[in-house]
Amino acid sequence: MARRIILVCVVLGGLCLAGGCVIVAAGAATAATVAYIQGALEVEEPHPLEKVYAATKKALGDLRMMVTKDTKDMFKAEIEARDVEDKKAEITLVAKNEGITKITIRVGLFGDEVRSRRIYMRIHENLR
Repeated sequence: MARRIILVCVVLGGLCLAGGCVIVAAGAATAATVAYIQGALEVEEPHPLEKVYAATKKALGDLRMMVTKDTKDMFKAEIEARDVEDKKAEITLVAKNEGITKITIRVGLFGDEVRSRRIYMRIHENLR
C-alpha cells in the first residue's frame, strides 16, 4: 500500500514538472485526484457507480449534449455524447472498490482538455 502511495506521488509530481495539469477537488471527507493524460481526463470519485452514472447523465443534459450511446452493467458504463458543435465525448465509468468509481473522459479524437474538464466539473457538481 505504501509503495502505491509513493508511486502515485511520483507520477503526479512528474506530471506537474512535465507541464501536465493536475488538480485536487476536495470532497466532504475525501479528495478526488484529477489528471489529464494523453488526451483523456481520469478521475477516481469516492461515490458508487450508480450515483456517478446518474450525475453523468444529468451533467450531459445540463450541458445540452445529445447521448448517442449508453450501455451499463453492474461494473461499467460507457456513454457517448455529442455537443452542439458535434464534438464527440466518450465517458467511461468503472466501479473500482466499494464506493469508488473511475471516470475517464475523452473529447474528440486527440482529446480536448477544456471540454473534458467542463464535463467533469458538471459531473462533480451533481455528486454533491
